[in-house]
Parts: sequence; C-alpha cells; structure tokens
Amino acid sequence: MNNDYVRVRYVELGLQYLIAAKFATTSRLHLIAGNLYHHGIEILLKSYLLKTYKLADTKNMCHNLLKIWNVIKSEVRDPKLDEFDGIIQELDRFEKIRYPDKMVTEGAAILTGTSRPTKTFAQINPNHTEPIYEMNSEDMDQIINCIVAFTGINFQSYTGWYDEIAKSFMPNIEKL
Repeated sequence: MNNDYVRVRYVELGLQYLIAAKFATTSRLHLIAGNLYHHGIEILLKSYLLKTYKLADTKNMCHNLLKIWNVIKSEVRDPKLDEFDGIIQELDRFEKIRYPDKMVTEGAAILTGTSRPTKTFAQINPNHTEPIYEMNSEDMDQIINCIVAFTGINFQSYTGWYDEIAKSFMPNIEKL
C-alpha cells in the first residue's frame, strides 16, 4: 500500500476527529471531547511518521500519545516541541477513559472548555480524590498549530466539501 495515500487518509480522518472534538467541547460533551482530540492529534502525528515509518510500525505505537510524541520529537529535532509536553501528557491521560470502566471503578472529574481556565480543578477543589482529566480547545489549537508547522499540512485542501457548520468547528490555524 502506498504510504502517501495512507498519509492523506490519516490527515482527513485526523481533521474530522478534531472538528468533532471542537464541536464536543463547545457543546459540553465532556465525556468524549478529550478522546476525540486525543485520536485526532494521534492520527495527525502518525501521518507525519508515515513519511519514514511503515504503517505497521505506527500501529505498534498503539494509542500511546507520549510514545508517539517522543518519536516525533526525535524525528523533528525542534526544541520548541518541548513546550507542548505538558499538553500531550494531559491529553494522553484521556486514553484511560476511552471506555467507561475506569470512570465507573475509579470515578473521574472531566473538565473541558473552549478557553484555558485561570485555575485548575485541583486548585479549586484541593480535597477532590477522583482522577482529574482536563483539556481545553485553546491548548489543543496551540498543539495543532505546532503540528501544522512541522508537517506542512494544509487543512483547507481537505475541507472543500464540508458544510459551514463543520467549517465553523475547524481548529484555529494561525497563518504561518
């Protein structure tokens, strides 16, 4: 199978996950928003790795965003990527609640929003004991802009057939 074709399909799928994630975040669908962002970013990162890795190699990385991110950092070799380690680490945690088992057995405080909060949930509720999962669209747009910068992905070339509602939930991409 041609890796260039696979890469295009990965970008298409990743972008659609990101649009769904932003919709979910905006609509306060907290239980799925973080996972949709996780999968969208994971697939975009894997699309980049498909330049030099085989599809089977990227599949072996599973959904481990930290592992994928570290491979990306070793490939891209840009110290600016280190700035996003915290966002990637927090987003990777959402994989733990992809299925409801952990939420049922351990509980979960899931906070998603469109902008970065001034205080974390733990700062507001220091005695809270359930695992906390936090993300926001502002941080996700930052990491997506970073990915666009080193991959050269042009999202606009994938969206010609999207309706205006879908386009309204596109990631906020800065002009690079």
